[in-house]
Formats: sequence, structure tokens, C-alpha cells
Amino acid sequence: MTENGVILSVLRIERNVEDLPAAVNFYCGALGFEYLHDDAAGQWHHAPWLEQVKVRTAKIKSGHQEIWLTQRDPPSRPYPPGSTAKDIWFQHFALVTDNIEEAYARLNSYDCNAISTHGPVTLPPLTGSVTAYKFRDPDGHPVEFIHFPKLEKEIGRGIDHTAISVSDTDRSIYFYCDLLGFKLDARQINQGKEQDDLDGLSGVKVDVVALKPTAISKPHIELLGYHGGMQKTPIPFEPYDIAADRIVLGVDNLGALLSRLENAGYKAQKSSNCTALLRDPDGHISILQGK
Repeated sequence: MTENGVILSVLRIERNVEDLPAAVNFYCGALGFEYLHDDAAGQWHHAPWLEQVKVRTAKIKSGHQEIWLTQRDPPSRPYPPGSTAKDIWFQHFALVTDNIEEAYARLNSYDCNAISTHGPVTLPPLTGSVTAYKFRDPDGHPVEFIHFPKLEKEIGRGIDHTAISVSDTDRSIYFYCDLLGFKLDARQINQGKEQDDLDGLSGVKVDVVALKPTAISKPHIELLGYHGGMQKTPIPFEPYDIAADRIVLGVDNLGALLSRLENAGYKAQKSSNCTALLRDPDGHISILQGK
């Protein structure tokens, strides 16, 4: 155990849905996830962070990475219509595919909405030459297909990263690196026609910052700092709302980490001796899970 407390890994992403069987069908059928199991044989049960509600949770995985899909009773507030990447609550995960055209064709036979305007987009060499495509699942959550043509064997399938929009890039780098212990891996500005097509926006200029946990580098977190028009107030959602994704982070020395956060003005909500809910400066939710 480290003395100061750091993030070791991104353990999983938790995502709220309106219809659990329909969501499982979409993620497994359209996106190729593997179904693991449904908690408590599909029965409603109480869960941390979701006070006075009952939930059902299905666990799925791609490669070695898991996503937990959760349906709430009573139903959650829906994803805000008309949202874009410039809304502060934007959070997607990028799913690695070895054949993006095939994945795109399969996706189009399911109920989802495009974010990217002209299908898969190959970004310029300065931004990695990756081919990507963004879309929304039936609940409105953004998802990205990503293809690395020359590194497929090294990267492997699964979730490459989860990306969150932030209103102040430098402030978020301080929060995730100086306070949580992530490593700053890369920082660049993406702009131009290809980025416009990928994001379904015009005149995009965005800081893209890759942050890696200390022990397991995949998946990692990306910060997206869009220039102009970003909402400055924290995310107005509760953990059980559809738009409120939760990143579950594996922590070494949770107590030391919580003390450092509190000294910096960030108070986490503890559920037990080994778990706590934390909001970043923009309100994005993480679950800190100790050993």
C-alpha cells in the first residue's frame, strides 16, 4: 500500500438505463459485448448511492473491461434531448474495433442516433490517424467506435478510454493528476473538418488530454475541453439519473486519498470503509473503491 493513496485502475463504468433487457440486447447485439449475469436473478434490490430506490443491474464486458447497466425503480430522469459534446455532462467510452466499417454496418440495424455526420472519420496524422465514429445508444448515452490500424495487436479489443467534457482543462488536470494520482500521458488540440464531422459540430477546437492510472493503463480517462460555449456550472444530475455515468476507480490507500481530497476542498460520500462517491470539479461521478 502506498503512503499517499493513488488510483490504480479504471475498474468499470456504470451506466443508468430505462429498460435493462433492451439495453443488454443493444450492447451485446450491436456492440459485441459479452453478457455476464444479472444481479439477484433480475430481482430489484437496494444499492449504494441510490437512496430510496431499487435497482436491477446487468454486467457485461468487452475484452477485459466491464460495464454495469442499471435500471432504477421508479424510472430515472431521461438523458437531456439535444445534448452535444459541449454540454458538461457529456461522457462517452471508446470501444476498440478491428473493422470499423463492419461495426458501423452492424450498428445501423439497431435503434441508435448518429453523432458523427458522415459515418466513420479518419483523423489527421497529428491527431493519431485513428478512425472513429460517435453515436448514441437508445437511452442517449454517447459511445465511440475507434480503430487503430497499426496497433491493433498491441491494443487489443475492449474499452480504450472513457472521455468527459470539462469546463477548465487545467483545473481538471490538477484534480485528476495532483489529487487522484493519474499520470498525464498526452495533451493536444484537435480541430478541423475531420473533428467537426466526428463531433457533429462546427468550428470545433478541443483540448484532448489523456490520463493514465498508475498500475493498469487501459482503460484510461480523457478530458475534453471544448473552446467556447461550455457550461460552467456543475452537472445538475443525481447518481440515478440516466445521464449520470459513474467511473469506478480502484484505489490504493483510500483513507489517505480521501484525506488529501478533503484538504483540497473535495468531500467524498463514503458508503463503507472501502468505497466512496466523489464528484470532480464539473460534477462527473467517480466511485472510489479500495482494496
